[in-house]
Amino acid sequence: MLQLILGRAGFGKTFKIQEIIKEILYSNTNTTKVMLIVPEQSSFDTEKSILDLLGTESAAKVQVATFTRLVDLVARKFGGDFGQKINKADRNLLMSLAIDEVAGQVGKTEFVELMVSALTEFKMCSVIDSSLLEILSNITDPVLKKKIQETSLILKAYEALLQNTYIEPLDELTRLARKLSEHNFFNEYVV
Repeated sequence: MLQLILGRAGFGKTFKIQEIIKEILYSNTNTTKVMLIVPEQSSFDTEKSILDLLGTESAAKVQVATFTRLVDLVARKFGGDFGQKINKADRNLLMSLAIDEVAGQVGKTEFVELMVSALTEFKMCSVIDSSLLEILSNITDPVLKKKIQETSLILKAYEALLQNTYIEPLDELTRLARKLSEHNFFNEYVV
């Protein structure tokens, strides 16, 4: 069951969630585990407030997780992808190689940064190569059509360079979603 708790700042959303957690923990005599997913920047404060609210023994049944921590938890339980995680410099280098592979010339720094920025936006919005190719049929402007085709080819070359060797951190939530659809990770939790 999904229950949405909505409201502006100061309207008691956090208090309501804490009350629900207390009710779940104290009404069940079994070992119900609760997971609270919070933004990265508030995980420490949330863990501290749960400890203050529930005490050590009950707080141990509440797992405060961020999406980054959730990726790690799921990978530890069901296995993760293997490879070296890339950083910003690696991403720029691989993008430059992808541009070189597609265009036959090393990408200028500004263009590499533009493509990395586009890649980041596409990953955040779950736009994949096939999505770009699907919209081509609706575009009549030949210049725009060519640019989208080139972008698609560069991104495809970038993904090919990553394959089986490197892990793109921008794909962590996509990999998490895939793992969660394959396994029942949340079965043991009230989230």
